[in-house]
Amino acid sequence: MAVGGLRECRKYLGLTQQELGELLGVSRNTLRSWEIDREPGYLALLVRGLRAYKVLPQIGTVLSGPCLVEARGRLGMHQEHLAARLGVSRPTLSRWENDTPPRWVSFAISALAFTE
Repeated sequence: MAVGGLRECRKYLGLTQQELGELLGVSRNTLRSWEIDREPGYLALLVRGLRAYKVLPQIGTVLSGPCLVEARGRLGMHQEHLAARLGVSRPTLSRWENDTPPRWVSFAISALAFTE
């Protein structure tokens, strides 16, 4: 089955908008807007990570800030590069590395691991 956009990916996973929103740590309304017309810059990464989640559900674990720093290091990326790939500012990424990133970041990082 071809899985292109977020809606198709959600259906591929057999999840409702509410369930996928909870998995990604975003509201159902946010997920609905992403499916309709407000696609974030990191959506392609997110969809690739979600496809991997179908096979390896452990990808959906919550990352801590230190785990994000470690993952960035293993990817060989500076903060600026990873922030750009995730479609966020460097200060936002820095804040996540000192606290806890949103849940969707683990899926995007997983996708990057297979494309970098």
